[in-house]
Amino acid sequence: MFKQLLEFQARNEKTMIYEFKNIHAKIDGNYSDLNNKYMQLASHLKALESQVAYMPSSSK
Repeated sequence: MFKQLLEFQARNEKTMIYEFKNIHAKIDGNYSDLNNKYMQLASHLKALESQVAYMPSSSK
């Protein structure tokens, strides 16, 4: 009985490790995608700010 319990725990541990690795990989991929989108947005905003800075002022 005790041996069966230990075997069950070992199988569950392997399954949990596998699932945590999958979750970690998904989170890592989503973070990378989100980070890339943020960097693209920041770059685009910087370019827009540069364009606005070089526009002639119409308040004269």
